[in-house]
Amino acid sequence: MKLPELFRVRTEDLKDAPTWFTESFIPLYNQFTERIYLGLNKNITNSENIDVQFITINTRRVNGVNNINVNTPYQFPVTINHTPVGVTVMQCLKLNTGNHEPLVGQVGVDWTYSNGAITIYEIYNMEVDPLATEERFDLTLKIE
Repeated sequence: MKLPELFRVRTEDLKDAPTWFTESFIPLYNQFTERIYLGLNKNITNSENIDVQFITINTRRVNGVNNINVNTPYQFPVTINHTPVGVTVMQCLKLNTGNHEPLVGQVGVDWTYSNGAITIYEIYNMEVDPLATEERFDLTLKIE
């Protein structure tokens, strides 16, 4: 599919606009629309534009500790088309409760990348019940 020709806004198109607007907004607008036009005109697919991987791991925390040191690290293959630059916890669900309540706060992971795989060594900042002897969680991770 070929896009129609890119329409650029010119100062003459907005004769009644104040000078500050035409001098600052129009160049930014044209630059922004040109980049979008070039991206769309090259038929970039979603997988080329947003190259991410999602994975869900199941883990447990014992004895009221907010960090989970993983005795046997979680390891999984990377399916994205580049070397990962980040692993973000997108969702953390506590499974022990009947309603699978989400945790509040920023849960994170310590991770490394080697030989085409991500390894998770620690899950931290889990706001958990200090009286519980064991809690189970599903963590959905985004690999970028």
